[in-house]
Amino acid sequence: MNTFKEGWGVSIVLKSPVQKLLCWVGEIQAVDERGIRITTIDWVTGMMTGMDWWFPWSEIAAIEVATESHPGWDPGLTQRQIQQSAEWEIKES
Repeated sequence: MNTFKEGWGVSIVLKSPVQKLLCWVGEIQAVDERGIRITTIDWVTGMMTGMDWWFPWSEIAAIEVATESHPGWDPGLTQRQIQQSAEWEIKES
């Protein structure tokens, strides 16, 4: 079983801010032994931006994952995950 899968929604908390953001939210596009690439979310529209960011494992403090095994899961991010991640970012900025 893979720990991460393309299409799952993630909230990535970094050890240090990147572009003044500590928490990044999006959909997994690719994963390898070096890191994870996600398409990020637009906080205003709640839609994916179509722009990808790559994060090396060494810079990641924690990752929250939304998978199909969670009750009420649907492809992409859940509204709860988006709201919670926005609150984390507000607290950390």
